Amino acid sequence: MNGQRARGVGATMTTEHLAYVRENGDLPAIPFDEVAQVAMLPVAHLRPGSAAELTSWDTWTL
Repeated sequence: MNGQRARGVGATMTTEHLAYVRENGDLPAIPFDEVAQVAMLPVAHLRPGSAAELTSWDTWTL
């Protein structure tokens, strides 16, 4: 993930999907019986600015 940041891409590790591991594995065709999921890494291009400038609470902004 540090290498991504140097290229202007950010990621975060999430394990919340593990509660629905079988359903979440259907879309990318991950074979549930053969592979163990441990994390998902959502990836996005970073926007310029500090986190305080880009973070919104209880609203949706672009």
